[in-house]
Amino acid sequence: ITPMEMLDGPPSVAAAIHNGQGFDLVLVRGPENRTVLVEDIDPFFSWSPDGRMLAYLRRNELFVTDVASDSGNPPIASGVYANSGWLGDAPLWLGDSGYLLYADAPFTIVAADGSETFVPASGDGVSLDNGRPLAMLYSSTHNQLIAETEGMFGSGVMFYQFEEGFETAVVSMQIADAQLAGWYEENESVILVTPRGSMILSLTLDE
Repeated sequence: ITPMEMLDGPPSVAAAIHNGQGFDLVLVRGPENRTVLVEDIDPFFSWSPDGRMLAYLRRNELFVTDVASDSGNPPIASGVYANSGWLGDAPLWLGDSGYLLYADAPFTIVAADGSETFVPASGDGVSLDNGRPLAMLYSSTHNQLIAETEGMFGSGVMFYQFEEGFETAVVSMQIADAQLAGWYEENESVILVTPRGSMILSLTLDE
């Protein structure tokens, strides 16, 4: 469902609908109002925070399209998931910054206009060397990425603190033997599942 507030009718709904061979990205605005935006995509996509754009994947390429009509733009990134495998996850919008993130090893950031692609470095300038996320959330309030990863002894959750521009990401916290269930309060706290039960963890800026 679009995150855009609709004042004159029901919200638009985007869906990946099987066409017999692949999936089409379809926008539904009402019972008799359905538009095929893009044909033959991978069946995972994500809305931009303002509800005006959709990011989707097709044949290891990342695209962004206007929901008003398929813009026909070239891909903003190629080779997506080519090396790290594909787990069926959608690209993640980094708030209203104009950037998206997709899971890699650990992740790659792409400008929505296709102007740049980069892998953030750690605080000391060394490339991040962590596992590919299984699930991710981004807090625009705290500029943090929360990522569940698979470790040697099971899943764990890592908290990355971005600096302005996203070129640096510092691991501010790491919780072993935990899974990321989702938001408790969007942008402010998350639900983690551990062998001891569920827990709610508030996000704080890394000072």
